[in-house]
Amino acid sequence: MIDSPVTAKFDFIKSALFRVVHADGVFGGMTPRGGILLNFYNERFPIPTSVLHQITSSGEIGDEIRSEREGRKGIVREVEIGVQLDLAVAKAFVAWLQQKINDAEQHKSSTTILSDDVRETV
Repeated sequence: MIDSPVTAKFDFIKSALFRVVHADGVFGGMTPRGGILLNFYNERFPIPTSVLHQITSSGEIGDEIRSEREGRKGIVREVEIGVQLDLAVAKAFVAWLQQKINDAEQHKSSTTILSDDVRETV
């Protein structure tokens, strides 16, 4: 009798909250129970909270009065998503991420088109 390999099939289903976000950085640390929390953020200059415009004699919106603009000062770090990992998953993630970095660096130095085999699960 020939033994068949043991297999397990995994189907990927996107949750209703799934989205792709841009990350300029990550802020986080340990959780009270020893997990690792990663809060991914993007950076941008702030948008105004309010602006004041002149109204022309014909009733149309005219130029903004820039001296009256209100809003935050500095650079905004907008936290998009927090990801909490236990230690084992964090270690697997580091190894997976390092491999993706290696793949990206190798691809950057070649003209090869990326294939499905460079996308995989931790």
